[in-house]
Amino acid sequence: MILRPLTLLVTSAGLTLGLASAALAHTEVSPQTVEPGATETFTVSTPGEREAPIVEVRVEVPEGFEVLDVPPADGWEGVVEGDSVVWSGGEIPSGRAQEFAFEARAPEEPGEYAWRAFDRYADGHVSRWTGPPDSESPASVTTVGDSASGGDGSHNHDAASGAADEGSLPETGGPEYSPGPFVLLGIAALIAAACSGSLRRRA
Repeated sequence: MILRPLTLLVTSAGLTLGLASAALAHTEVSPQTVEPGATETFTVSTPGEREAPIVEVRVEVPEGFEVLDVPPADGWEGVVEGDSVVWSGGEIPSGRAQEFAFEARAPEEPGEYAWRAFDRYADGHVSRWTGPPDSESPASVTTVGDSASGGDGSHNHDAASGAADEGSLPETGGPEYSPGPFVLLGIAALIAAACSGSLRRRA
């Protein structure tokens, strides 16, 4: 009699963790590995994580990469602004994702290069993906050539420091990430359902 409610609670906890993992999805740039000097089509995948829609996506291009073309994507316009590729004009609703593409030539110098990304929401919040790979707000990293060929690491362009030049970042309207109300409501509903089922079986 006790095992069944316990199973429900464990299942609920698993589903809650699944929702939390989905909520932590972030803007990613692929592919993760390219050949030195190669021309590649890069894909930027951006999920909407808040109640407000995303209205602008900015990706800083690592030094050494040359952007050759930024085609439009489903109502979005893509342009090169300084050292960044910026998409605007569309919306990414909460719980949906959008993919953008651009063509770029990789540098000849092997190493790891970080793509710092910024998602601006309609409510003014900016999610910044600029940290190291093991952080809560990781920047995507592309390895050019064999990662072991980076020599003494003097040409490593990764985001290991996790600290960005604050003067170069867009203004942010809040913390880097906070779960939207839909995620919180889903978690609450799962826990309530598990508790309700437990009480009915004990009665």
